[in-house]
Amino acid sequence: MEEEKELKKEKKNIPVLPWMRNPIDITTFDQCSLDLLPFIDPRLVEALKNMSITSLFPVQLAVWQETIGPGSFERDLCINSPTGSGKTLAYALPIVQMLSTRSIKCLRALVVLPTRDLAMQVKEVFSALAPAVGLSVGLAVGQSSISDEISELIKKPNVECGICYDPEESSYELQSAVDILVATPGRLMDHISNTDGFTLEHLYYLVVDETDRLLREAYQSWLPTVIQLTSSSIDGNFPSAVDLLPCTYGSLKTIRRVGTERGFKGKAYPRLSKMVLSATLTQDPSKLAQLDLHHPLLLTTGERRYKLPEELKSFKLLCQSKLKPLYLVSLLQSLQGEKSIVFTSSVESTHRLCTLLKFFDNLQIEFKEYSRLQRQSVRRGTERGFKGKAYPRLSKMVLSATLTQDPSKLAQLDLHHPLLLTTGERRYRLPEELKSFKLLCQSRLKPLYLVSLLQSLQGEKSIVFTSSVESTHRLCTLLKFFDNLQIEFKEYSRLQRQSVRSKTLRAFRSGQVQVLISSDAMTRGMDVEGVRNVINYDMPAYIKTFIHRAGRTARAGQSGCCFTLMHKDEIKRFKKMLQKADCNSCPTYSVSSEVIESLRSVYTSALEKLRENVESEKFKKSKIRLKSSNVRKEKLKAAHDDNFHFPRQCSTQLSTSL
Repeated sequence: MEEEKELKKEKKNIPVLPWMRNPIDITTFDQCSLDLLPFIDPRLVEALKNMSITSLFPVQLAVWQETIGPGSFERDLCINSPTGSGKTLAYALPIVQMLSTRSIKCLRALVVLPTRDLAMQVKEVFSALAPAVGLSVGLAVGQSSISDEISELIKKPNVECGICYDPEESSYELQSAVDILVATPGRLMDHISNTDGFTLEHLYYLVVDETDRLLREAYQSWLPTVIQLTSSSIDGNFPSAVDLLPCTYGSLKTIRRVGTERGFKGKAYPRLSKMVLSATLTQDPSKLAQLDLHHPLLLTTGERRYKLPEELKSFKLLCQSKLKPLYLVSLLQSLQGEKSIVFTSSVESTHRLCTLLKFFDNLQIEFKEYSRLQRQSVRRGTERGFKGKAYPRLSKMVLSATLTQDPSKLAQLDLHHPLLLTTGERRYRLPEELKSFKLLCQSRLKPLYLVSLLQSLQGEKSIVFTSSVESTHRLCTLLKFFDNLQIEFKEYSRLQRQSVRSKTLRAFRSGQVQVLISSDAMTRGMDVEGVRNVINYDMPAYIKTFIHRAGRTARAGQSGCCFTLMHKDEIKRFKKMLQKADCNSCPTYSVSSEVIESLRSVYTSALEKLRENVESEKFKKSKIRLKSSNVRKEKLKAAHDDNFHFPRQCSTQLSTSL
């Protein structure tokens, strides 16, 4: 049974593609001194020594033999080697060597990498080698504006005086200013699509570094575009008459022919040589097929697909999740200032961790944040790790005391890796310093209980909430008919003009008005300093409304009270509603029955005046409606007459003409 299991495991580990089953083992190569390296240009030896390189690592020697040595770039190379093994120099050195004999400057080699930082690092390696043999290296990563990049990648030749140039042929005057281009996919596609004179027609070498990532994400379909453009100049077996004509200025062409005489049946020659590199090279046939590899040769380190550096020591550090930052600080201190890199799972985690460590006093460790959040250039998101998103992206902060959990509503926000910050396990929460009370009252005598409560609060700044703008208006009108109330109050609702509301709010903030009677227009976000009390004249139907109303007081650590008027039948529903906010206790606030009785006569009189006021407002509104209705009828009648009746003068003229 065990033997069968082992056989199954071995079968699973066997690659699907035949050429991946018999790779060249890089570990069989030894380091080689530059003095013993065959065919290397002496100028490159000097350049390497200036880089403090005196010998080549095994992966570099293996690639050299398959490119400059016996292999002579006859096969495309797939290099699966651990990170830090020297892969960049492995492809940079043979490419520079091969191009060192070129006579005409044009874009011959393209190196594509997934990130800007990696591209800049690779460009530095090429820049240290290429000038030694008279080659130029360009960079297209979006670090500078596209116009600046164009001026570095494309040059216009000097126009000689006395010679006429055809303006329609001006495109041929543009020439490449570089032999080798290091680029990221997004900016490469920008130049392919928009830059005059930028062409891949003469491309001989394509390097795809960090292949797994570049194949995993679409990157604006850069790979099929590049392959198509490099094969678009395929001609027949024999040149046409046009090709035999003398070359005009700037009309250099690389003619790729399809011929069996070179042993490349159905392939263009000279072909586009490719080098594919990754520390974790994929074995997925569908992904590798995108590269259109020619008799690929796999170079790898040993039998294992993945391999860590030989001199690496790995350790695990067990810690409590909540105390993870402390374990990190302790580890860093134990390393005694050794150069280290700390990796997190996301740019957000990186930023939070770095911000947290800044607040550690006397840490005595110099550290810096390094993430995509720090970038400034505007580029397409796949190049920056935000697939299908623009970068710098639009950062969003969504805030609410009663945040919805409805996926369909939250989806409208198009959030990027959202992080939820909340207070405790409960979804709804009241301010910590808030004291809640319920005030039991008879429905008919509710205004009296409110007046009695306001008098007991002795002029403290308060907001009274009702269930609608109509209720707000009626309650405020009723209270105006209470004689000697000695409380300054104002109405605040959507029925009022904005100028009136603003004036009322200013008076309330300054203390000229002690009580504001409002609809739920003021429940969300309004911040008025010094509000000590919130009074729910009408009990809210939902916990969300209660939280937003109560949130007008007890703000920023201050204390405050919330009173809710209700009758006995509403107690059970009110208690159930408060449990959603983890509020299990709400004591009863009592009002003296004597005070209520003393206000009955005033209340009866005020009700009569309110009825008269309501009738008067109804009459005024009906009169206004009637007047506006008559005006509309007159306008319609006038319009009807204009459409179907000629004026007398017009009818006379018409009869005369007939």
